[in-house]
Amino acid sequence: MSLSVLVLVFAGGLALVTTVLFGVVPAVQLSRVQVGDALKDGSRGGSPGARAHVRRALVVCQVGVAVVLLVGAGLLLKSFATLLKVPRGFDAEQVLTARMSLPPSR
Repeated sequence: MSLSVLVLVFAGGLALVTTVLFGVVPAVQLSRVQVGDALKDGSRGGSPGARAHVRRALVVCQVGVAVVLLVGAGLLLKSFATLLKVPRGFDAEQVLTARMSLPPSR
């Protein structure tokens, strides 16, 4: 079993595209904000707009998903470590293996 180079390139490219996409979109949104106006609006003490509520909800969702993923990864590693300690049911010492290729059927 080996790692396909095509799959590795695809996964790397997908990770790069999503990183740039999710990093550039907030940066573009923040570049449109006038800092002076935002500071003046923030000092009034009024209720936050609908966008702030959505943003807070997204942050809560992100933290929740991150916690679930971290717990799942921890449980997966713990299960894998436990699986490595389970006896295989046979003695793997001094075992000879061979690979044989059969000709294609006619």
